Amino acid sequence: MELKTGDYVMYIPVGVCTVEGFEEKCFDGKNLRSYIKLVPEAGAKTVCYLPEDMAASKLRFLRSAEEVNALISEIPDIAPCEEAARGDRRTQFSEILKSDDSRRLISLVKRLAHNRIERENAGKHLSTGEETALKAAVSLLCQEFSVALGITETEAEGRIYAQLAG
Repeated sequence: MELKTGDYVMYIPVGVCTVEGFEEKCFDGKNLRSYIKLVPEAGAKTVCYLPEDMAASKLRFLRSAEEVNALISEIPDIAPCEEAARGDRRTQFSEILKSDDSRRLISLVKRLAHNRIERENAGKHLSTGEETALKAAVSLLCQEFSVALGITETEAEGRIYAQLAG
């Protein structure tokens, strides 16, 4: 993976990051290692250091605008994920959020958005865990979609939910 300063990358589960540079650091007090300095788009005051030798397994370049538009158009055809048993939901949510698989993220969003509507119609709410997973999945998708398409995250979220409704 040929990275350079200024590149946008997806770093799961952090989200979209900008490569700010390359530095040698000694975090353990003994070993000097080469790191990629990443700044998450969602939290500009945060900095992540990823060992350069882990880049290939932890980072990927963002999808192109064409790829994102194709994925958005597929949303109506992506099935909601199966609902895990109550005790297994946290594990299911975590696995999907860490998967870097946009179709799985969309399937989770579809399931939880459907659950939210059903519960609201019954005068109830999603559990805290479900609400947190929904927000995290939408955020990961919207971060990448907004950068790839040159739109705001709010606009990207609107496009996702418009396809969910359609």
